[in-house]
Amino acid sequence: MVLTFVRLVRGPDLPDRILALDTLYINAIALIMLLGLYLDSNLFFEAALLIAVMGFVSTVAIAKHLLRGISSNRRLRHGRGKLDGMAGRSAAADR
Repeated sequence: MVLTFVRLVRGPDLPDRILALDTLYINAIALIMLLGLYLDSNLFFEAALLIAVMGFVSTVAIAKHLLRGISSNRRLRHGRGKLDGMAGRSAAADR
């Protein structure tokens, strides 16, 4: 977990940092579930489920934000803005 935290802080790219964050929350889920087994409590399983759902939703949101940023930067580099006829074209047509 220490090396994953180092990757989170010093990761060379943003996708590497996102993967490190995913790894950390999966490890946290595993530790919470082990603690729930050890203490024989259902509350820890519910907390692990909540962390899993929030982690998944945040990962999808960040990935969508990254993809939207990449596609808008591509349009700006080629001199096209959002409003000049891009509505009917697919993402494959930009490549």
